[in-house]
Amino acid sequence: MGVRGCRCGTNEAEVDSRLRIAIQGEPGSFSHEAALKARPEATILSCTLSGEVFAAVDEARRTRPVIPIENSLAGSVLEHYDLLLARTMSRWRANGCCGSGIT
Repeated sequence: MGVRGCRCGTNEAEVDSRLRIAIQGEPGSFSHEAALKARPEATILSCTLSGEVFAAVDEARRTRPVIPIENSLAGSVLEHYDLLLARTMSRWRANGCCGSGIT
């Protein structure tokens, strides 16, 4: 994957044919768990920054984001709202819950 800060455990040829879910955080994070629950067969891309999650989606057709809208430890995640609004919403399906809009 060309996005700096994102990594996954499979080779590039495998990743091209599978659904990818980009998350901000490490394996074991709440976003990681939500992504696995929504689509257990997907390849999870762990990104360092929230902006890298959206860049991964912009760069690859088979990549979807799983991001929190509220953080139980830190409250609202305003950066995610800004990043969502900066995209063409017709390309995204938001249902208000992590993972529920992944198709």
